[in-house]
Amino acid sequence: MFASHFGKTHLSQLRVMRWDGRLPLTEDAEASRFRLNDDSILQGNLKTLQSTTREMTIVSEDTEHKIPFEQIVAAEFPTSQNQQTLSTMLVVLHDRSRLSGELQSVDSRQLVLKSPICLEPITIPRTCIQSIVVQKQNSIPSKNSDSARNGRLEMTNHKIEGSLIPGASEEGNSCLNWKPQFSRTSSPLQHSASGRVIYVERKPPTPEVKESQPQVRQIRQPNNLFANFGKLFLKKAETVRPVNPPQTNQMHSLHLMSGDMLPCRVVSIDELGVHISSDSVEVNLIPHNKIKALVLQKSTKKLKLDDEKKARLLTLPRNQKSSPPTHLLYSPEGDFLRCRLMNYSSEQMKVEVHLTEMDMPSTRVSHIIWLHPDILLKTMKENLAATDAPLVAEKPIAREPKTIHDVQVIFADGNRSTFSPGEVTTTRIVGHSDVIGRCSYLISSAAEIAFGEGIQDAARELPFHQWVLTPAPEPLYLTATAGGSADDGLASSFVGKPAPDFQLELLRGESFVLSEQKGKIIALDFWATWCGPCILTMPLMEEAMKQFDPEKVEMISVNLEERPEQVRDVLERHQFSAKVAMDIDGAIARRYQVDSIPQLVLVDQNGNVARLYIGGGQGVVDQFAASVKELLENPPEPETP
Repeated sequence: MFASHFGKTHLSQLRVMRWDGRLPLTEDAEASRFRLNDDSILQGNLKTLQSTTREMTIVSEDTEHKIPFEQIVAAEFPTSQNQQTLSTMLVVLHDRSRLSGELQSVDSRQLVLKSPICLEPITIPRTCIQSIVVQKQNSIPSKNSDSARNGRLEMTNHKIEGSLIPGASEEGNSCLNWKPQFSRTSSPLQHSASGRVIYVERKPPTPEVKESQPQVRQIRQPNNLFANFGKLFLKKAETVRPVNPPQTNQMHSLHLMSGDMLPCRVVSIDELGVHISSDSVEVNLIPHNKIKALVLQKSTKKLKLDDEKKARLLTLPRNQKSSPPTHLLYSPEGDFLRCRLMNYSSEQMKVEVHLTEMDMPSTRVSHIIWLHPDILLKTMKENLAATDAPLVAEKPIAREPKTIHDVQVIFADGNRSTFSPGEVTTTRIVGHSDVIGRCSYLISSAAEIAFGEGIQDAARELPFHQWVLTPAPEPLYLTATAGGSADDGLASSFVGKPAPDFQLELLRGESFVLSEQKGKIIALDFWATWCGPCILTMPLMEEAMKQFDPEKVEMISVNLEERPEQVRDVLERHQFSAKVAMDIDGAIARRYQVDSIPQLVLVDQNGNVARLYIGGGQGVVDQFAASVKELLENPPEPETP
């Protein structure tokens, strides 16, 4: 096949076949051509097609040829205008083959179809039919701007082509009235329905390819807990460098929990919510529970962290459950800070960090993300209530039913508008929003319409909605192994590998850095004050370590996410003298995969993990002490730098 463009001819398609020595057939515009698996060509008209015997009867020059399906490689049928008028039905078989034509008859056993490519009617057993589609006479419908727009309704496991037709909200039913394609009737969606109507397929965001980074063995935690969030946030306003005067007319972007984005000017923030000024909305106060993020100024750096740092930043420590952070601040320089935002103005803002209030210039913050810890804590309480419920009451916690009180129109550019629908016309969907008041949108401008829980599903795709708090896992305490351990401390995958490095503040005030202890044996004891086996094991470990030279062996008790005063009370009450390192955010415990406590880790003179025991009691302590003696008697060979 050749094509010519601007006087130049090029080959667009080439088919090479083996010649059998016979002259080519004369082309007949009204005849069909069948290519067989021996590369021969049979020209004629299809007389019958038998799906039961899987063969075709082809009439060529008044001779009938019965050809099995398996011998036919390709078939080319002549096109004519009559085919458009006769093909009123499309039959799809289980083997994915398709036949189109005009329905002649149908009964409980078979279907008879008159096809324009076959001289005689085609009989199809009903057991071979997968689906039947009725085709309109005019395959290309005329475009009409006033007609309903076709889309795809997706609900749970169902996908139905069709369109929204005019309707109004009624008791028990919403105004979303769906008419399936080829159907004469429509059905309103119930208020309990959940799903979405898709008009334009939106491509998912292309994942960014992360460049491979060399692995760094030693990772130190800074002396100050919040130093890695940036000195920017911790300095008082009078000590920081001069800043540019605020721009009172600067537009801000307010991102709501529903996924909507509202351009506005933020006047102030207080305990009631965010006070705004905007020409496009009727309200001037947005409550905190409806807000997800606020963009005050464009940042030179992307709001992005690697997975490990992001998980640490968004993990709610157990000792902060009573007073969790409510906001996450982001600076133009790329620093983060968890805090409680108390108030904000165009010039100054006040935040609370670990019960300490501080002021800072507002220009030092480019993004504010609402963490909504009340939602997290409510979920945790519900899960706890379900866990503690008696076995006979194994029914889920009662929750309010989801209803179509809101729909969300998603546009091609990604912007969204959420409101309560009241009416659907031929071209528009009309409703009311608590934020922007009365709203009306052309259905032709929507890429997607979500309703019910579909709104939450669509909002989860947004970047800001992926910044949510997660509770720190509660480690188990092992009462079953309090009297001894079933292994020899060699079962862990950490054994024989470099111990994860860290730097922690000791309860007494000084700092402890693991990588600075080379040449010394370090005994790490991960514990918590609420863990009974931990309290039992700690004095046993203290007594066992006294037999070794403190210049060669040192014990460090790593406390998991508790307040210093709480730890001091326990140490004084039990008269413990161990050095306690405060892992107040649980970062070090996660590096050592501490899922159960007490956990004892023995680090040798080269900084490698020699033993790891999970559990406590005299038996475990005796095994640990024996391992220490073995290391002292047979120290490992010094590692070459």
